[in-house]
Amino acid sequence: MNTKYIIISTIVLVAIVAIFTNPNPERHKEVVKNKIYQYLHKPMLEGVANSKNRREEMVLALEMLLGSTVINKIIENAVNSENYLLFYTTKISFDGTRKTIGYGIFGNVYLAKELDEAMSEFIHKTSDLNN
Repeated sequence: MNTKYIIISTIVLVAIVAIFTNPNPERHKEVVKNKIYQYLHKPMLEGVANSKNRREEMVLALEMLLGSTVINKIIENAVNSENYLLFYTTKISFDGTRKTIGYGIFGNVYLAKELDEAMSEFIHKTSDLNN
């Protein structure tokens, strides 16, 4: 078999696999939610572990529950995906601007490092406000 046909066949096969394993929009939202929960709940869980009394633990648990509800609503409205047949892009809309924060291909969703940096900065700023 000619090398040219092997290369073309391989490219076509990879494209077909990419199309059929493309993660759906709900998967993109799920990955973004998990990432945000990681950043927001980690300091709260540390607070629960370090709390001295039961009342403080209950307040922190309530904050986590209410925070989860708010995060779910924000993500449902702000995060969306665009299908480019071979891959998806994950975008977030905020203050009238849309920014690409990740990509989905071969069944996986990869979020940009900028999202990690933005979340760290946000948590740092909010912790400074609370202190």
